[in-house]
Amino acid sequence: PVSGSQAAAERQSLATAHAVRSVVVPRLVAAAVDRGWGRPLERVVAPAAIDDAASADDPAPTILPEVDVATWERVAVAGRVASPADPRDVHAIVRAALMDGAAVSAAIAGGTVVALALSASGGGGHELLALGVAPAYRRKGLGARLLADHLAALQSGATVSATITVAERDPIEPLPLDVRMTIARSLLVAAGFEVRLAEAPLGRIDSSAIVAVRG
Repeated sequence: PVSGSQAAAERQSLATAHAVRSVVVPRLVAAAVDRGWGRPLERVVAPAAIDDAASADDPAPTILPEVDVATWERVAVAGRVASPADPRDVHAIVRAALMDGAAVSAAIAGGTVVALALSASGGGGHELLALGVAPAYRRKGLGARLLADHLAALQSGATVSATITVAERDPIEPLPLDVRMTIARSLLVAAGFEVRLAEAPLGRIDSSAIVAVRG
């Protein structure tokens, strides 16, 4: 039989392993593996192979608060909108997520997704798994507008949570960690989230990690 102390130690070990995964693997990628949306961790894409596929010369983006499978199949995804690195993997994961009932919002310019928000239900609410903007469209308020429309499209009164760790930084041109977390915190607070530093074990491994809850 397993003693109480041994069971407690095993629970602590599992919690620590989960926390380590959170600071190494972006949340959308982890959710894709856990929910059967894809296995992007099995393939590595060199940075040189990633095409941004979006520029400031493209038409002004149109925000679609609720994207369905048929719409998603007609668009491409710009590079570095979300992890994994290869936009083809992002496209496949989001399609599988939509088929599984996830809520997806997107900003589209010239037939290409240049910003993405994705939430999935679980635990009595929704978890925001991805919010990202292509490099050419950053620092223009697009992420804030997309998040506002995404939240408005979710079930009224539903709780929405998000966990932001170092894993969510752009792997190609990562901002300094303090700058990235300040941006994330400001974006979430403006959208009505209550934001706090993550507790242990996650907070012990990544002291900058934040947890946000809305509703």
